Amino acid sequence: TCTGDDVIGCAYLGMLAHDKSEIEQWKNTVEHMGKEYKGTHNLKPPHSAPPVHVAETGDHGVDDD
Repeated sequence: TCTGDDVIGCAYLGMLAHDKSEIEQWKNTVEHMGKEYKGTHNLKPPHSAPPVHVAETGDHGVDDD
């Protein structure tokens, strides 16, 4: 089971990892559990964008003149 900081690593670097650097960092962390890591890792947002609906504008009797 995961607890504390392990949950953060498990969620962000394990199950949600998309980028090779995220997968490699999680792999190295799991393989060397007792090692203290110093450094930073910028998590990337998911690659999917929410669906966007664009409505057609109609002629509402307004002139742009």
